[in-house]
Parts: sequence; structure tokens; C-alpha cells
Amino acid sequence: MIIKSEFTIDITASDFISGDIYRANNISELKPIILIIHGFKVHKQWGFFPYICDYFAQYGAIAICCNLSLNGYGSDSDTLIYPHKFASNTITRELSDIKKIMDFILNKGEGTIEDWDGRIFILGHSRGGALSILTARDFPIISKVAVWNSIARFDRFSARQKALWREQGYITAEHYKSPDSLCINSTYLDDLELHHERFSVISALSNMDISLLIIHGEQDITVSKKDAEALASASKHLFGFNIIPSTGHTFGIRHPFSSSTNALQQVLEITRGFFLS
Repeated sequence: MIIKSEFTIDITASDFISGDIYRANNISELKPIILIIHGFKVHKQWGFFPYICDYFAQYGAIAICCNLSLNGYGSDSDTLIYPHKFASNTITRELSDIKKIMDFILNKGEGTIEDWDGRIFILGHSRGGALSILTARDFPIISKVAVWNSIARFDRFSARQKALWREQGYITAEHYKSPDSLCINSTYLDDLELHHERFSVISALSNMDISLLIIHGEQDITVSKKDAEALASASKHLFGFNIIPSTGHTFGIRHPFSSSTNALQQVLEITRGFFLS
């Protein structure tokens, strides 16, 4: 049986990280941690995230998935209820949030993860893949990184988009559950340009001695296969580069989750073999 426990990390009086810890209660030995990082416009309860946490826990890992503090969601809500937080998010803030999660883990979750064996692996989907790579750069304790349909760079905007962004002070993004577009403040763009070198995923990979697994959907129209190829070329220790045929950015999964797909099961088996064998 899989047990899920919850935790909260306060950032400010109104901002917080909410997280879920999954583990099998019939496995008594110490376990590695798999930290799972979500991407843009989603949350820890979206689609496949609870399912994959449950999956890894069944195979003897402690799976941890969190809402980053400015993703706009509440602790257990799948409705974006804080659009002003979403608008003010930056890559600096997301990396800072993940650092706080790592600090929480290294402190054994303030007594909530005493069954941890000292190993930490990290898995990121989409933008979460790039965040995972930069986190592994900053935390050498992370020995393995898996990325699913990951971007290879954060600056994915044309000169025309940036000019409009500056002029308006924001750009808009469509959201799968909202009839209205969401705003992203120009502070996001400021952050990208100010920290361009620090945020270079390719540069980070080329200087990291870490085992990397890349998985990408052949029909992903959200993130090009070229991003996966760029990551593979930059990696010094590429464990595997897997293109999953006939599937896209979320491996056929939508929200709310109803059932798994053949593509997702294939991805999970490859990733489990990387992390837990």
C-alpha cells in the first residue's frame, strides 16, 4: 500500500511550497528519493504526476512532488486560484524554491523521511527538465537526472514577442482550465536576460559529471525533438536517449487523469531502470 504524506515550506507570509511524499508502507528498508519537478502551467496534482509518484513508490523509492510557490495553485487544488502569483513567477524564484525543497530533504524532512538511504535522483518534465539539470549542477548529491520532453533553453521568445512584452509589461499564456488568458509579467523576461549565463542548461550539462537520461515524445509539438538532441550533445555522461514513437508532450495523458497509456508505461519502465536498477 502506498502512503502519501504532505508538507509545506513557507516562503513569505502568503507564499508557500506544498509537497507530497509517497512511499510504500510494506517496504521497511531505506529508500532513495526521486524528486519530481513539474513544468509550465501545471501542478503536482496534474495528470500523470500522482500516478508516477505512486509507481516509483511501489518499486521502492520515496517519491516527492511539489507545487512551486508561484505556480498559482493551492495545496490540493487543480484550479489556478492565484493568477497574480503566476504572473510574478521567474526562473530565479523556481530555482530558489527547489533549493528550499532540497534543503528540506537534506534535513530528512524535519523527521518525515527517516527512511531515506542518502541517494537523491531528480526527474523533470518540460520546463521542469531544465530546472532539474540546473538543480543537479548546484547539488552534487544528486547522482542521476532524468528529463522528459525537456526544453534545452529558457529563452524561447522571438525579438517581436520580447518587444511587445516590454511595451505592455506582460504577455499572455493560454491555460488548459481557464477560459481567460493568464499574464506573465515582464519581470520574467528581465530575470532571463539578467541571468542568461547562469540559466544556460547546455553550459551546465557540458560541465557536469552526472548521469543523464533523456526521453522525448516523437510527436511532441510543444517542445521540439531538437531540444532533446541539444541536451544529448551537451551531456558528458549520457545514459540513454530515447525517442518514444507515436506520442506527444504528455505521452497521451490529459487532466484529469483517467488511465495510463502504453507510451507512459514505456517511459516509466525506462526511467525505473535508470533510477532503481
